[in-house]
This record gives sequence, structure tokens and C-alpha cells, in this order.
Amino acid sequence: MGRAPAVRPGVYVSQVLTRRGVHRSAAGHAVFTSLPMIMLVLAVAGDRAKGADVAEHALLRFGLWVAVAVCTALAATAVALVV
Repeated sequence: MGRAPAVRPGVYVSQVLTRRGVHRSAAGHAVFTSLPMIMLVLAVAGDRAKGADVAEHALLRFGLWVAVAVCTALAATAVALVV
């Protein structure tokens, strides 16, 4: 096993906490793109969703694109904070 790089102890802990926070935030945002959440939104919208001609697959596709954008933004922020 190699030795850890010589850094101040607080810096390493800060980086670990930043990575954990970014991971949890991305997971929390990704929940909104799940199919059960989409079905809940459609159920709450009721007749308005049917009248607007909204399909589940369109909402799922949109949600996945938003999740990719959010994860990309979080990754860029983490890189900016850690480096």
C-alpha cells in the first residue's frame, strides 16, 4: 500500500465530504426522473394531462435529459471545488 499524499488533514476530509455531497445531491435529483414519480405527476394532473396530450415516454425522456444536465453541473461544480 502506498502512502497518502502529504496534505493537510482538513483538506482531505473536505474533499471526501464534497464528493459525498455531490453524489447524494445527484441521486436526490435523479429520483424525479423515475417512472413512479412521472405516474404520480400524471395522476395528480388528471384530465389536464390527457387534454394536453402528454405521454409518459415524453416525460421520461425529458426527465432523463434534465438528470444528465444536473449531474453534469454537479460534476463541474465538484471539480471546481476540489481542484
